[in-house]
Amino acid sequence: MTRPPLTLLLGALLAACTPAAAPEAPPEAATASTTVAAPAIPEADAWVEKTSPDPVADTVARLTAAIESSGASVVAVVDHRANAAKAGLDLPETTVVMFGNPAVGTPLMLANRRAALDLPLEILVWRDGETTRIGYLPAPALAERHGIAPSHPSIAAMTAALNKLTDAAAGTASPT
Repeated sequence: MTRPPLTLLLGALLAACTPAAAPEAPPEAATASTTVAAPAIPEADAWVEKTSPDPVADTVARLTAAIESSGASVVAVVDHRANAAKAGLDLPETTVVMFGNPAVGTPLMLANRRAALDLPLEILVWRDGETTRIGYLPAPALAERHGIAPSHPSIAAMTAALNKLTDAAAGTASPT
């Protein structure tokens, strides 16, 4: 029995690993808009959004100060605009603040370890034209996503914390 030449084997392997070319689009598709619609957000991922009268940096500073004074810990502050600039790309100010409190998050991970994928919590602060926005996914979305009862004490604690912290970031926290 003879073996096929190495070039034939490599060619067959390359063909098997190379995706097939996409079929040509019908002529009517060529004139359609190239804008891709945003996917529908599941009800569990209802978005909470607030505005801040101040620049992103000031809003993030208020948010991180509020997190630290609440007893939670800031885990990371991700400046996506700075990261985009390193890649030679321009992105309006977009910052994610990651934070948590193990006393609140750990019981959720004990209920369903996959909840760890959504912890620590994240709050997005970004510039939208002339407006600074603050947004986050509400804690009940995390509960629904991971099959945790919305009445779980940690979900209630997270809901209150997210609201209080984003009010502080927006400069709308009521005096206590």
